[in-house]
Amino acid sequence: MGVEALKGRFTRRAGLGSVAGLLATALAGSGCLLNQPAGARLLVSRDGALWAVPLDGSAPRRLTQPERGAFDQDPAPSPDGKALVFTRTPPPPRIDPTRPFTPAALPQAALYLAGPDGKSPRRLAALPPQAYGGRLENAIWHPDGRALYATATTWSYENSVITGQHIDVVRVALADGNLVPVVPDAAMPAVSPDGRFLAYVRTSEQGAGLFLAELSADGTGISRERAVLPPGRLEAIAWPRFSPDGRWIALSAAARPVSAMSDVLPPTAAAALAPASGGIQQVANTARRALAGVMELLGRLSHTPAVYAHGLPMDVFVVGRDGGDVRRLTTLLEDDPSLAWSPDGTSLAVAAAGGLYIVSAGGGQPRLLDRTGAFGGIAWVAR
Repeated sequence: MGVEALKGRFTRRAGLGSVAGLLATALAGSGCLLNQPAGARLLVSRDGALWAVPLDGSAPRRLTQPERGAFDQDPAPSPDGKALVFTRTPPPPRIDPTRPFTPAALPQAALYLAGPDGKSPRRLAALPPQAYGGRLENAIWHPDGRALYATATTWSYENSVITGQHIDVVRVALADGNLVPVVPDAAMPAVSPDGRFLAYVRTSEQGAGLFLAELSADGTGISRERAVLPPGRLEAIAWPRFSPDGRWIALSAAARPVSAMSDVLPPTAAAALAPASGGIQQVANTARRALAGVMELLGRLSHTPAVYAHGLPMDVFVVGRDGGDVRRLTTLLEDDPSLAWSPDGTSLAVAAAGGLYIVSAGGGQPRLLDRTGAFGGIAWVAR
């Protein structure tokens, strides 16, 4: 994906999908998230830099200062809270119309290591210099704090024309930034809290699937790979994340296309048809469900470029580590949502084009925390 396409994620919206998410959550309130430790915050990427968004409703704080035209994304705090890893993409090259284009001019996105406040960043790891336009992103720490796993994307060229793309999960040693390929044709890794399992997304002609494998003792290989969500079960799977107890995997995805009339009416709309009773609050709850249901229905039936300005409208799902009990938690129909579990496992934070949301792990109405859109990964820091 080119630099301009990546930067475009900051401003583009998923049309009707984002409208649906904002309308549904506007009724749920915003502001302070109760029962959180002092200093609890979300780390996100917006306006090209990393920001800390406090959960007590106070003003967001900018953490990094990339040079003009560069941008930072995918914040990943270390297990001990003493370091922060993120992806930095340099500014795009200046185009000289008098000279032919060469892939060597394409900037590389590398992993940077900084203090927990984003200060004093230094480059931790990068792809080989000849991997023009290559990207290291979606970094996630191993619980032992000695390595990370990330998505490595490279392209092959012939006469300055892209002829292929290669996406793999790699292990990044914290000590020296050494890269070791771990899973070919895979992306967006997640490590279980006990460090034994690696989850990742793989896309084929059958669609995107969520896979799980056991990590080798040294963390550089896998065994016993199996599909948690087989390809085609959901669409556009992204950002898998293990719950703190390791029993669940949350992810963002798009529901499968409408294939029969029984698929058309979403659960939120069906619930809204139940008779209302119990006063004003019950009527308000019914109105919320009706609104969410109608907007979801419109989103699922409208397969036009105007609706999907950037990609498929997506939502938050959870699935058991064994592949059972798949549950849809939201009807946000958002653009590029990423997510992170709260440290106590009761909630999920969602960063998307339409803003930042807090979602109960048990489902229910999301809470809109911040209306400013975010791009890339999100992290939940307890204090």
